[in-house]
Amino acid sequence: MSRGIVVVLGFSMWFALSGCGDEQEEQAPLKLIEREVTWVKEKPVETTHEEVLDGKEPLRSSTPVDPELAALLRRGETIKTKVQDRASCLKQVEALDKTRTAVQVNGGLWTWFEKHETLRPYSDKGMQLDSNTNKLVFALRHLCETSQGVPIAPFVRQLNARVDASGLETVRQELLDLGKAPADVEIWLNFSERSRKKKNRVVEYPVIQSLIGKGSALVKKYDELSKRTVSKDNLDAALSEAQTLLTVLNELLGENETLVMALDEDVKLPYFFPSDM
Repeated sequence: MSRGIVVVLGFSMWFALSGCGDEQEEQAPLKLIEREVTWVKEKPVETTHEEVLDGKEPLRSSTPVDPELAALLRRGETIKTKVQDRASCLKQVEALDKTRTAVQVNGGLWTWFEKHETLRPYSDKGMQLDSNTNKLVFALRHLCETSQGVPIAPFVRQLNARVDASGLETVRQELLDLGKAPADVEIWLNFSERSRKKKNRVVEYPVIQSLIGKGSALVKKYDELSKRTVSKDNLDAALSEAQTLLTVLNELLGENETLVMALDEDVKLPYFFPSDM
């Protein structure tokens, strides 16, 4: 609440000073930050020939995807409780988030890979699984909260009102005259325009319910893997299931238009607005 008051007061001060014409030192551009960023190794960890010769690790050129498991995960689960409003939608997602959190409190699948010596060379897959599971749950929550339109924050409403009253180019120049970095000015104005378009966008609850069903199957498998003890006898199966889960997660997050939209909306909120500087 206090941050919102500061934001509004900051915008009001900008509106009051925008006509003064005093030149100020231009500030360096600020960067957008993502809601959730998980470090992932850039290069895959490969088993060396020396390890194979020593009998420590079998040599694997690639980990196969289990087609039957992939089909099951893509199909998802049937949600028995109907998602018909914001409350019922969030209730379903919170159940998934509770499972996700329980896994990650214990270190996530990265720790699962790391604690099993035979899986350790593939721990980058665990990092990716943790990260993408987070993204999936965050995107579903965002859809529940914005099914009937993305709310416009108070400071964005004031910026939109200023643009409506004075014109886009006038507001752009006012911000530049106040010493705001050109890159930041474009971020704010672009976000302002995006907010107008998203205000009335609708995602029907049956669509979200279907996505929650898919997410439920994926989070359930994520939880199952975290509890599995791995030995030489089931190493190949464990790796294949982990790779299959990662493959289906990547497909869903990268190809489903609704989830792609949700991630885009949730991530691209500017970290700073004029009042913060």
